[in-house]
Amino acid sequence: HGIRLALGCTVEGFAERDGGVDVLLKEGAPLHGDMVVLAIGVTPDTHLAREAGLELGLKGSILVNDRMETSVPDIYAVGDAIAIRDAVTDLPGYVPLAGPANKQGRLAADNLCGAHKRYRGTQGSAVLKLFDLTIATTGLNERAAGAAGLPFDAVHLYTPSHASYYPGSTGLSLKVLFHTETGRILGAQLV
Repeated sequence: HGIRLALGCTVEGFAERDGGVDVLLKEGAPLHGDMVVLAIGVTPDTHLAREAGLELGLKGSILVNDRMETSVPDIYAVGDAIAIRDAVTDLPGYVPLAGPANKQGRLAADNLCGAHKRYRGTQGSAVLKLFDLTIATTGLNERAAGAAGLPFDAVHLYTPSHASYYPGSTGLSLKVLFHTETGRILGAQLV
């Protein structure tokens, strides 16, 4: 598909040139393109929460309990602005995804109406379609498992997407991480 990866390069800036843009690299000649898409992470805009005196956590995210209540009575928070409890490690984290935000919003609304529902944490699952490939992840990857101090190993599985005698079957490459002492599945990545 004409994609060239420039791994291990450091972007130092951008410059307009010839109706396009140069990506200025620390390691060598600039890369020229029609446009640049920056996909470098998310930081929540929580200045209003800070001004209101709410307790903040990782990346400035709003700390909430398992009912989505903040540190200030009668103020709830959900979605991309909040710190979550990682469902795999039970550690605080930050996972700005639409699926968990939707669940949190429904749970907070129920609790505002008198229910006593609890949010059990975020596992962090995502799927991406890239040309003819589907790429998916759930739970922890190796970097996250290592950062959490968990003893882990991985198995690599190669299997058809469904019974190979049925038309339309494609190959799946699956990496599954597991806790070496308990066998508990920690996460998986699939292409």
